[in-house]
Amino acid sequence: MLADTHKKGEIAFLKVALRAAEKGMILSRPTTEARYDAILDDGKKLIRVQVKYTGGDGKPSGMVRADFRKKSNTVAVQSRTYTSDEIDMMLVYVPAIDQVLMFKPAEFAGKSTVVIRLQPPKNGQKIGVILAADHVW
Repeated sequence: MLADTHKKGEIAFLKVALRAAEKGMILSRPTTEARYDAILDDGKKLIRVQVKYTGGDGKPSGMVRADFRKKSNTVAVQSRTYTSDEIDMMLVYVPAIDQVLMFKPAEFAGKSTVVIRLQPPKNGQKIGVILAADHVW
């Protein structure tokens, strides 16, 4: 069982790196502490990316929670949300479905967490529902 946050982050980064390679993109890491985890180069532009890992198996609720906050070990800054001035894209690895999901600034800016549905709600609700299938990267 993976309990170490750093190890989970590395797994998420490797999943993103694999997906980027499949898409023909170059993934680079900053050499010093930065507000983003990586830069994606699609051959036309550079994209600042934050990579996250979401836990949970989605059972029995069919949902997982993604934490979009930046955590810090310092007392002054324990956690804060991201803005579109800092990152261009949030990539979230969801092990329950073994997929990397992509979120744009309008979907993550200023939010600390989101609930991601792994399957559509049985009651047909669409408003306010974030479906994993709509965000697969």
